[in-house]
Amino acid sequence: MRAAIGLLALGSLFWVGCGGPASDHPSTDPASAILDPSEVSPTPETMKTLPEQLVGTFAPNFELPTEDGKPTRREAMQAGKAALIYFIQRDCPCCVDAASFVTKLTDALRGQVTLIGLINGDPKQAAQWKKANDFPGIMACDPEEKVIRDFRVETGVAFFLLQKDGKIVHVAPGYSVDAFGELLTKAESLMDQPAARVSFEGAPKDLTSGCFFKWPSGGGEVPTHEGNSPSSQ
Repeated sequence: MRAAIGLLALGSLFWVGCGGPASDHPSTDPASAILDPSEVSPTPETMKTLPEQLVGTFAPNFELPTEDGKPTRREAMQAGKAALIYFIQRDCPCCVDAASFVTKLTDALRGQVTLIGLINGDPKQAAQWKKANDFPGIMACDPEEKVIRDFRVETGVAFFLLQKDGKIVHVAPGYSVDAFGELLTKAESLMDQPAARVSFEGAPKDLTSGCFFKWPSGGGEVPTHEGNSPSSQ
């Protein structure tokens, strides 16, 4: 599996499959942890409902430390551009597997869309993950998963595409060849020039999710996204 060894170097990979512990996975070799992601981690139904619920609303306001430890607001991270937020469960092999395709997608966007990796780790862990996986974006660190919960994201490898003003224009609740193609098309509509053409061959055929974050099992009310608007940002 691409870059799995790099992640293992972090010493924090407890799951070799995105859907459960090693004993539940067809491979016990972490270096080939994903044999068929579409069979291991189909996207949860609750994640599949996010596009219809959230597209057209404004993204939650947040301020998080980046990998250098400096607290930064989302608007500053976006730097006046549209943004693609990639949700990363830091111990998840599928998040590593998807990272190379995210890099391809980012290259195709020609610097016109800001890439933000929202990870459930502290700045040190985020910096390690970024280095191990050659991640080209900004890392936003959410170790307590408060902002991840505000977005209602339950599993890793989810994507939110935002306009410059923070309005959500597209949600991909998992990754696949078609999901990346649709993300590229939607992002291109926010750009001033055409995106480069890239191939996502090698990504899962079926929509696939990564490991669960901790917050869905913690109880509590699901955020409603009410009150988010440009004027409140």
